[in-house]
Amino acid sequence: MMITKRLVGIAASFALVSVLLIAGCATTTGSDRSAAASVTMAQVEDDIRLLVMELTATNSALASLVNPLQSDLTTAYGVFSDGHAGLEKASDQFVVRSDQMGTEGREYFNEWRIQGNKYENPQIQALSEQRRSELSEVYAQIADSSVGIQGELKQYVSNVKEVKTYFSTDLTARGVTAMSPFANRTIIDGFNLSVKLDNLLKSVAEVRAELSPGDTVAVK
Repeated sequence: MMITKRLVGIAASFALVSVLLIAGCATTTGSDRSAAASVTMAQVEDDIRLLVMELTATNSALASLVNPLQSDLTTAYGVFSDGHAGLEKASDQFVVRSDQMGTEGREYFNEWRIQGNKYENPQIQALSEQRRSELSEVYAQIADSSVGIQGELKQYVSNVKEVKTYFSTDLTARGVTAMSPFANRTIIDGFNLSVKLDNLLKSVAEVRAELSPGDTVAVK
């Protein structure tokens, strides 16, 4: 994965740059912002895991509902309908927290940039700027991926909600047959979305490890 490749080589000198950054800040330090960003990223990881679980359950319930061999439409619809609230909640939480992750990351790298301009030694300044540029670019890629996923997620949740509404008024064999093509496309969209979320999870965990110098950070 491109993001993973960009991370190779950053770790070796990131701890040194972090120490230099921390040493030059007086109030809200680089370590404070780094810690805040790391905590939020860990929370985003948990949000992604929950969201993938809810998405998978929704896909499974919808697939069961539109299965041509389904003999109990009422029960199948109940399972599908009951799971929708969990999907919406997990989706909303992911959006809020991933936006927070982007904001905290921008604040951290901006402070790093400002601090980097205060070094009198040009070698240290160059080192600071090189590493800030490398890691901030990777972080920006994750933020961009998150925004793209949010758009797809919003559409998926909306489609699921409309399928739920449709079946609330036409839970008949013919109604299911008519809705099946759209429902199956929605299931495919959900599967593709879960793959993207898994990839995002790995990238977030890797960058979180880079933002935690001196600590042992588990990439789950």
